[in-house]
Amino acid sequence: MANTLLRSNVFRAGVYLLLLTVLVWVGFSMASAHEQARSPGEKNLGVAVLAMMFVPVIAVLGLASLGCILVSFGIVVHHRLSSSKQRSARDSGP
Repeated sequence: MANTLLRSNVFRAGVYLLLLTVLVWVGFSMASAHEQARSPGEKNLGVAVLAMMFVPVIAVLGLASLGCILVSFGIVVHHRLSSSKQRSARDSGP
């Protein structure tokens, strides 16, 4: 099952989206740390603006990657179950 799952294009797309999500999150962390370092000890509006820009993108990419990975897993499981049912029906036939 793992070999079929890794060959699935949907699974690959999910993994690439997950990697992109991690890269965006790292970029957000670095940008907000840099912005906060410019005015230590104070609340910074720049960090809030960065969060408003990055958090929706991170959420959409994360949900899309999770959806792709779950769909590909569901497809593989469905193919496994349907092929085993066909095999058992063929073996039990006259």
